[in-house]
Amino acid sequence: RDPVASVTVGGATTYYADFAEAWGATNSATGAVTLKLLQDVSGITTSLAYTNAQNCTLDLNTHTLSGTVSKLIDVNASGKIFTIDDSSTAKGGRISLSRSTNGRIYGIYITAGTVKLEHGTIYCKNTSTGSSAGATAVYVTVTQTFTMEDGAVESESRTSSFAIYASDAGTTTITINGGLVKGHTNYGKTAIGIYTKAKGLTVNGGKIIGHAWTNTSYGIYLYGGSATLNGGIIEATNDTISNNGTTTAYGIYVRYSSSTYKAVLTIPSTSTVVVLAKARTNTAFAVVVSASSTGSLDRKSGSAGMPRP
Repeated sequence: RDPVASVTVGGATTYYADFAEAWGATNSATGAVTLKLLQDVSGITTSLAYTNAQNCTLDLNTHTLSGTVSKLIDVNASGKIFTIDDSSTAKGGRISLSRSTNGRIYGIYITAGTVKLEHGTIYCKNTSTGSSAGATAVYVTVTQTFTMEDGAVESESRTSSFAIYASDAGTTTITINGGLVKGHTNYGKTAIGIYTKAKGLTVNGGKIIGHAWTNTSYGIYLYGGSATLNGGIIEATNDTISNNGTTTAYGIYVRYSSSTYKAVLTIPSTSTVVVLAKARTNTAFAVVVSASSTGSLDRKSGSAGMPRP
């Protein structure tokens, strides 16, 4: 059979006809390792856990890595960097998780370490209408790191949808320098581009979108923690034509709920960020600080708008 992937360590490359063997070799490499896709890989039914104490690059090489598990890739490599890149000219590589289950599913789950997206797309879709169903493309646990240079991070669900989710209070570093972050739902719950309870969100560029058809959308939902916006476009869009009062679009929503979840949004005077909110029939807000809280907005500059539907 033709090889599906190659593994390179220290300049030596080995080719594999079986992806499971290639993944195993990546996890056991004794130096910095590159796993390169040579064909599309589909039908993954067991979560791909990366636990090696080595830096790793997953080169999608314009191919698709796809599965139907609850967590497609679980990075658990404390102090190490797991880079997702695409060396092809087209930059069309994808990590794609699609499943129907009454539970949350994750494209990339960062248990420990740093994940860096250079190029390619991380896509997560849940088609279940169950009350506990949802999709999260990138989930960052407390004290871990996600950095995005380019590419796309997208979630799609008939229920709640989070493109990027940072869990619980503490310091979790999320840096967006470019690319597209989009949470989308087309049924009855919430769509959020980035949801964070932690300190350490920095947006320097790119576009962050929350897009909902029949419920509330948020570009960024800051539930405690801190965010600094130096550039980029933050957008919330609601396309419903109903008069459902819950169908509100928030470009940025800041919520301070307790001493544990203290919310601070900083937009420096030099920022070029643009914040947009669009709703077809109901309310749209560019920036909201929750009325039940004492959250703070340090300084706002740049542009904030609510375009006509």
